Amino acid sequence: MQQKGDNTIMEILLLKPYAAKTQELELCRQVARPDTNITFANIAETYPIPHVHHNYFRSKAVVAAVEKILKAEEDGYDGVCIACGADPALFEARELVKIPVTSTFEAAGHVACMMGHKFSVITTTDYAVPQMENLALLYGFGHKLASVRHLSIPGRKLRKEETSEQMVVDKVNEVARYCVEHDGAEVVVITATLAAVLFSAKEGGPITDIGAPVVNAMQVGLKMVELMVDMQKLGGLTPVSRIGIYKEPYEPEYRTLREFYNLPLRRGLK
Repeated sequence: MQQKGDNTIMEILLLKPYAAKTQELELCRQVARPDTNITFANIAETYPIPHVHHNYFRSKAVVAAVEKILKAEEDGYDGVCIACGADPALFEARELVKIPVTSTFEAAGHVACMMGHKFSVITTTDYAVPQMENLALLYGFGHKLASVRHLSIPGRKLRKEETSEQMVVDKVNEVARYCVEHDGAEVVVITATLAAVLFSAKEGGPITDIGAPVVNAMQVGLKMVELMVDMQKLGGLTPVSRIGIYKEPYEPEYRTLREFYNLPLRRGLK
């Protein structure tokens, strides 16, 4: 591995914001640039659950994920891609670090908006649907959202040992057909990252039987962070505006909070 910060290599951290092994790493490497080095990490040492579907679970995972992203910046990574369709810790991390941070649904939704009039999202289970609908509104493309449908397969079951690639392909095609015929979707976004891994094994490429193209949210999130790193390094564009929603915390309060929780100081504080 090249030393992080070497201009010839783009160092990206692919972060699973819960306790799970990676199945997405190879999927991202398929589309990454030759000069991009992707390192995988999760937060299993501080968060033991393999998903963040419930609000309480999500809130516990966010804190651990942000700490991992702060450490990634300190270690010299050029950017971070959060490997989860629910995009936990995205806003919180952007508020604190100077490197680009992307995630799956936000990036894929904006790309899908360019590909057709309306798009549908395919997620894991019914209890993930409201969260995705709320995120679409938050991200500003709610009016382009035809629907959010689910596979009726929890994320913890989306492993080859438990759910075959063909089963996922068949289920995605079934749900996508409904999205096109009943909801008016022209594009399908798979935000369930593990389902995207299994669907990617399908022959014929990322397109459903009914003809709707499939946006693999995991791959788009990775490509988006590459783009943002380039724009920062080559174009001088800051990853976020510090005027409003991503304004950095007042430094004395940030210091007080970290010292209160006995956390190491970040962002060059001594």
